Amino acid sequence: MVPAMWAVALVLGLGQKGPADGELTRLRAETVIVLNAFRNRLGLEPALPDDRLDDAAQAHAGYLDVSGTISHKEEPGGTGFLGATPRDRARQKGFVKALGEVVTPISGRGSEAYQSGLVRLMLQPYHRMPLFSPGAMVTGAGLGQKFMVLDYSPGKPKAPPPRPIVFPFDGQEGVPPTVQVNELPDPLRIHPGASKLVGMPITVQYFGLPTFQFVSARLTNRKGEEVKLLINHPGNDTELTSEVICIPSAPLSPKTDYFFELNAKTADQSQNTIRVTFTTGSPDDSWTVFALSPRKGG
Repeated sequence: MVPAMWAVALVLGLGQKGPADGELTRLRAETVIVLNAFRNRLGLEPALPDDRLDDAAQAHAGYLDVSGTISHKEEPGGTGFLGATPRDRARQKGFVKALGEVVTPISGRGSEAYQSGLVRLMLQPYHRMPLFSPGAMVTGAGLGQKFMVLDYSPGKPKAPPPRPIVFPFDGQEGVPPTVQVNELPDPLRIHPGASKLVGMPITVQYFGLPTFQFVSARLTNRKGEEVKLLINHPGNDTELTSEVICIPSAPLSPKTDYFFELNAKTADQSQNTIRVTFTTGSPDDSWTVFALSPRKGG
């Protein structure tokens, strides 16, 4: 088709080139470092790079650069086609374990473009949660001209975390006060009329529990003023099993302390009440403030 040929010519002839091999190695390493900065602060094992997943993810990033459309699928016959699904592509590179994939657009070039792309994934609750699975995760990064692809395979933890994984974590600083919800599936689909411009989504992930039932959640500032939350839990969101997503219905105030509390009924009585405190940053803060904020008490 002429339009497709024209699109390819436009991307390959006039668009920016992806990273060269040597730079690609460095940028991938930096991306894993940022991911592990978050995982470390959550008490999770580090994610380890895997060459096979790097290759599969890189191939898909190249495919997306040509197609110009964000997707996890590839169409046979398309330029750069490797496999229809993330798992198909990984198998082509010799990786046969269970696999997940997240994709985000990127803008610009170099370290900041790709690392800020990873941080943007952390702002979207559905895309964030699989990256915070316990166990020895392996991952591969595909860094293209317009898209970043992250393939991951979670390992089986030796034991479930003693506490749920809560993000933002307790004591986190520089939390973006305003987030644009822009992911599929859309977590706001069960909240008709909700604005896409919200406060930082808070996620609570329980692992290894035979029973789980959400009870209540509350977010307040230091003055005790309560923030309205849009809450997704297994009782109203079919995408969730033992996770809770709490989305402030409007942007939070900058440079403000917030106190979050969640109550649930679980078989493990120690996990019934979760409390964390976090502090928002300035709207002008860079992603590095959020990614590198200190862990409380450490």
